[in-house]
Amino acid sequence: MIQSLYRRLALILLVMFIILGAFLFWFYENSNQSLQRETSQKIHLHLAEYLVQEITLFSDGELDHDSVKDAFSNVMRLDPGTELYVIDKQGHVMAYDAPPEKIIRKKIDLAPILTFIESKESLPILGDDPRSDKQKIFSAAPIYDADENLLSYLYIIIKGEVYDDVATALQANKTWWISLGMMGAGMIFLLLTALLLFNKLTQPLVKLSREVANFEQSNFTELPQGAQQFLSENHEKHDEFGKLQHSFYGMAQHIIDQLGYLKKHDDLRSEFLAHVSHDLRTPLAGVRAYLETLQLKGNDLSDESRQDFINKALVTN
Repeated sequence: MIQSLYRRLALILLVMFIILGAFLFWFYENSNQSLQRETSQKIHLHLAEYLVQEITLFSDGELDHDSVKDAFSNVMRLDPGTELYVIDKQGHVMAYDAPPEKIIRKKIDLAPILTFIESKESLPILGDDPRSDKQKIFSAAPIYDADENLLSYLYIIIKGEVYDDVATALQANKTWWISLGMMGAGMIFLLLTALLLFNKLTQPLVKLSREVANFEQSNFTELPQGAQQFLSENHEKHDEFGKLQHSFYGMAQHIIDQLGYLKKHDDLRSEFLAHVSHDLRTPLAGVRAYLETLQLKGNDLSDESRQDFINKALVTN
């Protein structure tokens, strides 16, 4: 059971630092990822538009699979982190350059694509990844026929499966762990500094607690060492702990004075009772002697003698 105030404060501080460290790590990771996503999406902002203009994906209104496959292969060879898809107007995946078992989603949500096409200001915008259950940044552009009729959408995942594999491998890189270690070392240093400060701040309270216990063990008869000198100082210059200590010393001195006063009067009362007892003992002994004589010789004495004994007992009393 943790009874020490310092230990309780240290435990609370430790828990707070663990929570703060976890929050800072989470915030750093999310901020870093958000920044990377926004940066990458801005860099590839018009990539889909450019490819739609430069590559022939449809011929006579029909998807040219050979042309699409060659174009996708060339682009993904130049930028292995990208994945290209042709999406129809209902969100179905029409074409891609990957083994069929890689495609987990056959249909994706079109809402992010339409938002991206209409407004490219609020980045990053995340869309469904056909190869996983995650959402990722992308570039997209509509594909029209010669009569400006919408045929489909070119949908480019910017940080695809290859990027995820490389990023996962790099998490084991020394630089990443060194950064994490430096962050942890900084948190530990701050924790130790805070604990030292707490120890410094709680020392007066620990000392006062020890002095209260010693005062109680002395049966409230001995002031703590240095209390008289402390009481003679101006307590206004002390902090809250100093003022509390000054009040305790004053209270202890008052208790000692009161106990001394009570002991002195108790001694006087005992002495008075001893004197009274002594003063009463002699006449009472005389009275008892006369009464015992009357008891023993009452029948042998005359009325005049008995009356004389009674008068002497009264006079002795």
